[in-house]
Amino acid sequence: MAGPADIAAVAAAAAASSAQPLAGRVAIVTGGSRGIGRAIAAHLSAMGASVVVGYSSSAAEAESLAASLPRAVAVRADVADESAVRSLFDAAESAFGSPPHILVANAGVLDDAYPTVAATSAASFDRVVGVNLRGAFLCLREAANRLPRGGEGGGRIVAVTSSVTGSHPTGYAAYTASKAAVEAMVRTMAKELKGTRITANCVAPGATATDMFFAGKSEETVRMYAETNPMERLGEPGDIAPVVGFLCTDAAEWVNGQVIRANGGRHRLRSLLADGAPAAGRQGGHRDVRVARHRPRQLRGRIRLPRGGGRVPGRRAVHAVAARADVADEAAVRALYGAAPPHILVVVACAGVMKADATLAATSAADFDANTRGAFLCLREAANRLRRGGGGRILAVTSSAVASLSPGFKAYAGSKAAVEAMVRGVAKELKGTRVTANCVAPGPVATTCWTYDI
Repeated sequence: MAGPADIAAVAAAAAASSAQPLAGRVAIVTGGSRGIGRAIAAHLSAMGASVVVGYSSSAAEAESLAASLPRAVAVRADVADESAVRSLFDAAESAFGSPPHILVANAGVLDDAYPTVAATSAASFDRVVGVNLRGAFLCLREAANRLPRGGEGGGRIVAVTSSVTGSHPTGYAAYTASKAAVEAMVRTMAKELKGTRITANCVAPGATATDMFFAGKSEETVRMYAETNPMERLGEPGDIAPVVGFLCTDAAEWVNGQVIRANGGRHRLRSLLADGAPAAGRQGGHRDVRVARHRPRQLRGRIRLPRGGGRVPGRRAVHAVAARADVADEAAVRALYGAAPPHILVVVACAGVMKADATLAATSAADFDANTRGAFLCLREAANRLRRGGGGRILAVTSSAVASLSPGFKAYAGSKAAVEAMVRGVAKELKGTRVTANCVAPGPVATTCWTYDI
């Protein structure tokens, strides 16, 4: 039977453990020099972790933070670069003599011009997706291969996403798409890591007072975000860091494959952006709402093909051309639309590739990049070219894998989740044009794409 001295020793050990729950652990925080990432790095350090402050450009801020923490180093790394991510993990092991136990994938960028999909340049899309999505993928994959498994405490992976994945505000299409894809990847990854005691979760902040949030927004817009939140304020980086910190502890082992929205209770954000520019606040007066006269539901001027193609009885001959195009190539997509007859009314973005049965740890960067960029280029071209007022239609073929998140399909499911987020944003941006945008998400279908390698 334990005596008073034994009980006191156990209590003292428990208190010390709770004060420094991450003692002996090594944590990598990407995007750790500023904003939310800086607060997370400082918080993990206060919990006892040795911290690698990953940064891409803010060297002075990263170095000053590392110097202020008891066990920390600053390491420069472009997360969109495969070799740089590998070097980041190498640097952690070299600095602290141990492989990292924790990854916080926080690095992110935003186009502060808030363009609609129709106005988004390929360069802007590539930058946002390159850092937010490809960068997260490369970090997640490296963590899946290098974090220690089993033992007394498993590894911890936390990706910082965004609450915009649930609200789809206009002007954020590329950003929302990138973050939605990361959430799909992390949920899948949590299943793939079964048996390792490594957990994978997301924390999705709402409007948080950082330089990235304020960039390009008017004072009225910022005030609207604060006033419409149930807490009647913006979030602070210090509101997010403790949530991430908890997920990195052993006490959070039963929280796995989750997206935790840290947004003060604001679940549905109104669209605060109009015409691609930050809104200056809601104007008074009544909205001019025009109700269109209902027309019979038929494809006027559009041809329904019978099975086998050919002619439609009582109709003119179907006009069809075949055009080869790599949809991931901007010039090729433009040429594809140029080869089509004038007055395009329907666009179906169906092109896609899938490599089944590849875990995240074994997925190549090339396989991962294939679907999202091509869909974006086709959607953007459609948003600019489809005839307004005549009921244009945009359909993107995604996949039920987004909902099922089956192991072995994370790159595919992630890319399709990004497309679904973009399409929801496009549908809002095309308000008033009578152009609709929707997704069709098939389940398993007997095609060569589905049966390949399965």
